Amino acid sequence: QLNVHDMSKGRHFLKYRNAVTIKTNLAYVMVRLANLKPSGTLLDPFCGSGTLLLEALQMYKGNLSTIAMDVSKKSADGARENAQAEGFGKNGDDVSFQFICSDARGLRRHVEDDTVDAIVTNLP
Repeated sequence: QLNVHDMSKGRHFLKYRNAVTIKTNLAYVMVRLANLKPSGTLLDPFCGSGTLLLEALQMYKGNLSTIAMDVSKKSADGARENAQAEGFGKNGDDVSFQFICSDARGLRRHVEDDTVDAIVTNLP
């Protein structure tokens, strides 16, 4: 349910928080609108601290592949740390993660055609 109140505080245990982090309730709605199927692949080419990916992983209980890109290595690494802090991608579980430090214009170098089911992002 979309709520006008910021429910972000305490929603995710963030080890890294970007200066401009999307609110979790808005991220939730964006992922729902993507209409992903379980075991699908989600791409966020401007991942920041990974809030959209965390919402998707929680919504699909980890049954999702994710590709996160950011031009900032600090953000890409921070998004990975946040996902691991939430319990995803730890201890050899089968969640498929890719965290890539790259400008979004280099997308085709990292992602093959027809391998992504949805692109959900918060544009800079």
